[in-house]
Amino acid sequence: MYSEEIHTTSLWCTAFNCASTPLEQESIDRLKGEFSNFRSNANFLVSHVRTSLPDLTLHDVSHLDALWRVGSLLAGEDYPINPMEAFVLGGSILLHDAALCVEAYEGGVEGLRSEKVWKDTFALETERTPGRNIEAIKIDCDFSAMRALHAERAGELARYAFKNHKDGSSFYLISDPTLRNHVGRLIGKIATSHHWSIEQVKDQLSTPLNPPSGYPPQWSIDGIKIACLLRTADAAHFCQDRAPDFLHALKRRIGVSGNHWEAQNKITGPALSPADPHKETIAYTSTQDFSEIESRAWWIAYEALGIVQKEISSANKLLMELNHTNAPPLKIKNVAGQESISNFSQYIKASGWEPCNASIHIGDIESLVRNLGGEKLYGASSPTHKLHVVLRELIQNARDSIVALRSIEPDFIGKINVRLINDGNDQYLQIEDDGVGMSRRVLTGALLDFGNSFWASDLVKTELPGLRAGGYKSVGKFGIGFYSIFMIAASASISSRRWNNGHTDTVELSFSEGLSLRPIVKSSPPPHHLRHYSTVVKIKILEDQKIADSSTIKISSGYSGIGDYSVPLERLIASWIPGLDVPVYFINDPSEPSLIHHWDPKNKQNNSELLKSIYFPEYRGEIGKQFLANIDIHASRLRPIGTPAYGIAAIQMDHGNAASAGGIRTVGGFGPFSSTGDQHFIGYMECEPDSARRNAEKFLAPPQTIKDWATEQLAIFEEKNPNELQRAIFGGSLCEFDVNPSRVVRILTITQTGRRFFSISDLAAEIRTTPIIFPQAHYSETIDAYAIPNMIPGAIVVQSLSHGKFANLKFKDGIPEDKNSLLGCLYYETEKMGTKIVQVPSDITFDSQIGRAKAFMISIKEE
Repeated sequence: MYSEEIHTTSLWCTAFNCASTPLEQESIDRLKGEFSNFRSNANFLVSHVRTSLPDLTLHDVSHLDALWRVGSLLAGEDYPINPMEAFVLGGSILLHDAALCVEAYEGGVEGLRSEKVWKDTFALETERTPGRNIEAIKIDCDFSAMRALHAERAGELARYAFKNHKDGSSFYLISDPTLRNHVGRLIGKIATSHHWSIEQVKDQLSTPLNPPSGYPPQWSIDGIKIACLLRTADAAHFCQDRAPDFLHALKRRIGVSGNHWEAQNKITGPALSPADPHKETIAYTSTQDFSEIESRAWWIAYEALGIVQKEISSANKLLMELNHTNAPPLKIKNVAGQESISNFSQYIKASGWEPCNASIHIGDIESLVRNLGGEKLYGASSPTHKLHVVLRELIQNARDSIVALRSIEPDFIGKINVRLINDGNDQYLQIEDDGVGMSRRVLTGALLDFGNSFWASDLVKTELPGLRAGGYKSVGKFGIGFYSIFMIAASASISSRRWNNGHTDTVELSFSEGLSLRPIVKSSPPPHHLRHYSTVVKIKILEDQKIADSSTIKISSGYSGIGDYSVPLERLIASWIPGLDVPVYFINDPSEPSLIHHWDPKNKQNNSELLKSIYFPEYRGEIGKQFLANIDIHASRLRPIGTPAYGIAAIQMDHGNAASAGGIRTVGGFGPFSSTGDQHFIGYMECEPDSARRNAEKFLAPPQTIKDWATEQLAIFEEKNPNELQRAIFGGSLCEFDVNPSRVVRILTITQTGRRFFSISDLAAEIRTTPIIFPQAHYSETIDAYAIPNMIPGAIVVQSLSHGKFANLKFKDGIPEDKNSLLGCLYYETEKMGTKIVQVPSDITFDSQIGRAKAFMISIKEE
């Protein structure tokens, strides 16, 4: 049975008390009977909403029935609505929230969790909150998924065949097959529309629908009118009815849900405002004041009733535009108090605090973006350094787009073009990719949302459903990289289309005068946007940032005694992207494209070419020639780090090669500005970013993966018949990767008989009779690699050949802090011999390139 509340409302009475003939009355009685059955069936479904989502305010049948009352208030007396429209309105009311329970999904909770949006949400939440209880995450994802899916799912329920688990038979919410088959789709569509924009309502429901056969032909259904009644009534039902005292007191709710309960529990309405003689305004009032600790609930009420005003205004505007005789605007035009916060406070009262528009705001957002998205963030000073930052951010954005498309189309490879254009006195940098591209909504919204990455947003779940669940990982995380372009850009444009749309769907966003938060949008592709690319970023380079010679870039070596050198621009760019998992081409317009970075999962990496690409030794003079002469030996030792690989590298074994072949620590496959780096390996190793600057921090590979790779490196190294110096370099570096170097490392020393290499066991034997001295850096508890040690009579002096963990001289509770350090290796080797080493005082000092080094002396502990 329909409730007493429904059949006394003006909408019900206007619709169902209009029969002029017995035939019409028979049709009305049939509709009323079918609606009664429909309501009974839907009641069983919505009664489970509180079980599935206990923190929501009421979405049961009492809320559904109340929408007839609220809709009647908004529409006004004698609002034109025929019986068939009333049946459709009633059906859409019954269904609009019916999918907020797992029973509305085929397969129940498991069916819900098989949906792409649930899987995407789960993948995102497990990434955001590692270590959190998985079951708790799943429950939160159930809530998020149902909130995201319920409107769309509601559209299917009118014609959905529910299964009887006992005998397998089917049953429907709408029992009458004629109504189900001929107006069920419209009911579902209008139920779904309460989550559409008003523009979508106009586009999707513009054509009135004739009634099913057997009903009076004048009972046509105006879908826009019904949708406007549903969306405004649903928004306006914000009051105590949804959060009754008993249920509010029964369970303590926290967070957003708690604030919603608090807000609605204290509000009554809506009702006609006595202050408006035209009866076009509704008012809400609070039965209790909101205290200071309930301020968030007050603001929720303010925002919610602002939405009511917005929905009423937009619905009336649309109905006026249509100018249909049988679909006039609603009688209600306004919500009392919406003129200002102070006016609103007269209706929804606060006590002990004063609501005012004192929200955090940014007066000069362009200055903030310029500072936090440019030089002050990245520390870039020279034009080449700024070029590196800009290319890094744009290439990584292009890479993310391409790899996202691979998740959708597994055989896709993709490519990136870096194009340099000299056009008269102007110079342009253009980045092109054929990845997923951006819709207008992403291009004009998420791209410009400073500090929020599209890939980490909820928008990715609707734009690219299933992407997160498929294990996709973006390099971009911080949502500010795009703004780096304005370090070098006089103007810029970004044109893009989704990969599965046509070229004419391309939208261009242009910044005509550098950084401006009011870019121009054009719904057409610019001339430089070629058809086979999804996204093209074109930058006009500032005069003082131009690449003076577009063929070569001058580089400072950064090492004393090693001169500067010049490198072709395309070779320099290639050295910045050693680990990128996308092919990259360089085009110096109007020349043909040149492949500068190869990537193809089906073809094995040429390790010699990889090292040449990273270090371009042919441009580095004598030290480059030395490296080039041994490049095949180095290449033969390179190995992938894990599967999938976190890099390709070999542990360093040649002294002095850091200047020409320091290891590259990459972030997202992109290396640092300078290609001289970590002295302990050659090749590249993927790292986590330290911050939005994306400087490499710790290795991304799990510790055991790195240790396994280093152990393999040890076996390869020993097969090469290394000399003593190579053992010293390799062993000192091996320690960095948590492998004990004792069996392989050699220690260079100065003794009374001259320079000599010792193994760990031989040096441990010597300490029985001869103390050992390490030159200690004046600034830390490490061996000073810059010291210039001399012979000390009666002692062995160690000359360090490496920095890092191997040089650690810290003791902790009488034991070396790092068991794999030189000190640790000696400690445990002497322990095998039944003795222990200790530090003994010494006033000896040594010359050093960075000041004076003091002596750190160890000897055998006297028992």
